[in-house]
Amino acid sequence: MKKTLKKILPLGLILLFKASCFAADDKVYSLGEPVTFDDSQWVVLSAVNLGHVLRGPSVEDVSLVEPKKSEGVFIKVKFKIKNTGSSEESILNTPKLKDTEGNEYEEMDDIAMYLAEGEDAMTLAQLPAHISKTFISIYEVPSEVKGLNFMTRSLAPLFTDYKPVSLNQRVAPTAPAPTAQQPAVSAVNVQALQQQLASLQQQLAAKSAQPNATQGVPTAQDVAAADIQLSTVYHQLMSNLPVQMKSELKKAEIAWIKEKDAFIAANPNNPNGAALQAINKRTQFLQQKLRN
Repeated sequence: MKKTLKKILPLGLILLFKASCFAADDKVYSLGEPVTFDDSQWVVLSAVNLGHVLRGPSVEDVSLVEPKKSEGVFIKVKFKIKNTGSSEESILNTPKLKDTEGNEYEEMDDIAMYLAEGEDAMTLAQLPAHISKTFISIYEVPSEVKGLNFMTRSLAPLFTDYKPVSLNQRVAPTAPAPTAQQPAVSAVNVQALQQQLASLQQQLAAKSAQPNATQGVPTAQDVAAADIQLSTVYHQLMSNLPVQMKSELKKAEIAWIKEKDAFIAANPNNPNGAALQAINKRTQFLQQKLRN
C-alpha cells in the first residue's frame, strides 16, 4: 500500500503543478505578438475573412478545383512557428479556432486543394529543431461567430498547453451570402478543367519518366500541379476511411514524405524531375487504394 502511494503521489503532484501553470496564464494574445511555450514559439501573422466562397488555385485562368460555398464564412490564418525543442516534430494535430461560447472549429480536411503556390498546410509537416516555418490554416465558421481565437499550442503530445490569439478585429464579414441566382461552376468551365487536368497529366507523365534527363526538365509549376492532384486523391481517400485507418494513413504519409525528400536529395541534378516521379508514383498508389 505504501509503495503504491509513493508511486501515485509524485504523479498527482505533477498533474497538480501542470494544472496550476495552465490556469495561471489567461492572457489573450494579439496578431503579430509572439506566443512562447517550453518547446515552441508562435506568431500569428494575419487572419483574413474570405467570405462565403472559397476558391482554389488556377492554371491559365481555369480553376483546378471547384469553388466551395458555405452558409458561414471561410477564415484564412497565416502563422509562423519555431520548434525550440531539441528534436524534430511531426505535426498531426493542427490548431483549432475557438469562440466565446466554447465552440471549436477544426481546420478543413481538404485545405491543400485551396492553397496557392508557395503556401503550406501544417498537417503532416516536419518541423526540425530550431527551425521556423510559416503555415496556412483555413476554417469554416458561422457568419455570426463572436470572439474568435486561434488556439496556439505546445508541441508536446502530453500535458499540451494552449494560448489564445484574438482574431476578432480581422474577421468581420466581407462578402454577401451566396444566393440561388448565383451559378455554380459552368459546364464550360468544368469541360475546360477536365481538359486542363488531362493535359497536365500527360505532360507530367512524360516529364517524370526520366528524372535525370537533360532536356525537358520539369519546372516547379509542374511539381505544384502534381502535388495538387496528389492532395486531391489523398483527401478523397481520407474522407472514405474510418477514424483508425485515417490515423494510419497520416503516419504512412509522413513516412512517404521522408522517402520523397531522400529521393530528391539523391537526384541533385534534377530535383523537380525526381519530385515529380515520386509524387506521381504516390498518386497512382493512393488512386489504387481509393478504387479498392
